[in-house]
Amino acid sequence: MNAALLNGLSEGFRTHVIAGEGLTELRDAYEQIPVALVAKPAFARIVGFYFRSPSKTKLMKSGGLLHTCGAINRGGADIATVHLCQAAAQVVRGENRLWRYGNAKIARIVGRFVERRNFTPSRTGLLVAVSDSVADQLHAHYPDMDVRVIPNGVDELKFPFAERSGISPLRVLMVTGDFALKGVGGAIRALTMVSDETVTLTVVGKGDVTPYLHLVESLGLRDRVFFTGALDDVGPMYVESDVVLCNSTYESFGLFLVEAALTGCAVLSTDVGVARRLIGNEEGGALFDGSASQLARWLTSWSNDREHVRTLGKQASQRAREFSLTRMIASYEDLYRELLTGHR
Repeated sequence: MNAALLNGLSEGFRTHVIAGEGLTELRDAYEQIPVALVAKPAFARIVGFYFRSPSKTKLMKSGGLLHTCGAINRGGADIATVHLCQAAAQVVRGENRLWRYGNAKIARIVGRFVERRNFTPSRTGLLVAVSDSVADQLHAHYPDMDVRVIPNGVDELKFPFAERSGISPLRVLMVTGDFALKGVGGAIRALTMVSDETVTLTVVGKGDVTPYLHLVESLGLRDRVFFTGALDDVGPMYVESDVVLCNSTYESFGLFLVEAALTGCAVLSTDVGVARRLIGNEEGGALFDGSASQLARWLTSWSNDREHVRTLGKQASQRAREFSLTRMIASYEDLYRELLTGHR
């Protein structure tokens, strides 16, 4: 999202970009300022960027705006885009390995500390949430802050709509890098409760697959659950699926939901990120409570009415167009102009 924003800004904005990684993806940055960070653990990256990145005072001697996109720097900013509200996010032990859980727990504690230090009116002028749900969390935890919403954007041309077959077995897709947090175990267990034994589940992502393979074997689902690992291009998997499933306890936006919906997947999700906006009043899919039993009921119902699933996918695709990359970039440009006018 950060690279897409910076590469999409009009020529009227000159950018000086400070980052620990990803600078090679930027085409037109006026200046690139690398910050050396360790690869792991996560909490060390948070602390490293906070202390190694230049301060606001040092950066802003020549005017302009300081916009932080996800990372938290010393001294605050004029605009802080929040992809993840650290104060609201949860760390789930689940089936995850203990050391990974511990690393995530420490990272969350460190993240909350620097977030609370910076998200005050004296340090940060404006918080921009990437979804309505993140905005609600920011209002709850930082009531003194001005909060606006600019949703993330997706390039519609990369995820064109594709018609689905109404007669093939129902194909369900999950995309995640954290199997425990995103509820992969619960989704697998739900398949055992689905009356239609042709329903399949494909999981894309680089999570720790070993305990889930054991679970699949123990439940006799070897021919119905598939793990692809990480993919450079998930687009073809969206087109080969009928339903995109999010069984997450926390999702700040849900980029994969929008991408999949654009291609025509019906959305089945817990009430996180932009799921509610994609689903509407069940025009584009359905919300469920995260339980295996309720998930199984929805999958059973949809497997018995494939034409309805196709209709849901078409509606989800239309609703997903609200989250266009062009609109996101234009919204930030408007915000920059508004704030720069106020600085004069």
